[in-house]
Amino acid sequence: MGLFDRWMESLDYEFQILKTCSRYQSPFSSCTKCLDSCEMNAIFLKDGKPVIQPNQCTECGDCIAECPVQAVEGFYPKRRIIEHVFIAEEKPPSIKEMLGYYQTGVTSVYFHNKELSEEWKRFLKEINSKLAQLNEEALMIQFELQKQEEKMTRREVFSFWKKGAATTVRQMAPAKWRFNHQNLELAHYFKEYQFKEIELDESKCTLCKACEMLCRKNCFHFSETELTISAKTCTGCMLCADICQEKAITITDNIQRASTRIHHLYQKKCSSCHAAFTSASHVEEECVRCKKMKQYGSFLG
Repeated sequence: MGLFDRWMESLDYEFQILKTCSRYQSPFSSCTKCLDSCEMNAIFLKDGKPVIQPNQCTECGDCIAECPVQAVEGFYPKRRIIEHVFIAEEKPPSIKEMLGYYQTGVTSVYFHNKELSEEWKRFLKEINSKLAQLNEEALMIQFELQKQEEKMTRREVFSFWKKGAATTVRQMAPAKWRFNHQNLELAHYFKEYQFKEIELDESKCTLCKACEMLCRKNCFHFSETELTISAKTCTGCMLCADICQEKAITITDNIQRASTRIHHLYQKKCSSCHAAFTSASHVEEECVRCKKMKQYGSFLG
């Protein structure tokens, strides 16, 4: 294959699931958000891992918008935006998308028809509720687009040509250089807020540290004396809750000011085997080994 042929081939692309997908990280992952978002049923599970069927994929980008860990490689949905106005289509975008657009200056939604669909009504109610929680103004609704007088100074003409040339160069660059699936990280847009709440049941936690090892957003940090939990970067992939065999972790949707929770760890002496152990609960009297042995003994009769 010649250089030109390889370059032409690089312009083409297919959406694919990256190994950063939570289902690739752990067999305990229960995430199905990419499958649930695909109206073409182009994504299926193979050996518990999501795979995209290229012959059925329309490259709409909905799966990219829904993936909590940005593990779908490709281009997220193309939307029409004119002068900071989002042009409404038949189907609303995801809440995550619109919050991202809002932080880049989009403050209004334009509708061709004054009769809004029930789906759009529900969407606007939800997005404006979340904006209120973020202390932001609600999205405005427009039924007319203000026409801008198209006059350019000579400097603006050259600037326009320069931007056009840059766009052409980007479009002719290899597809992977242009992928933007990482652009939907809400933590980048709302730095003072968190969108999830992580709760820990101290009486169930065994300090196995699986949550810390698997969390790619670094929400968990263990030291000798503390477990620190920061939900600021949490995207709700649920992997920590799925991997926790004790069901000690709960993730819920909750927009609030970003904060850090500190759980103190206690040095204890097991009442059964008298060995030293560390516990997240100040009332725990037995080490994990002794508790498990009693549970298994009870189960076996």
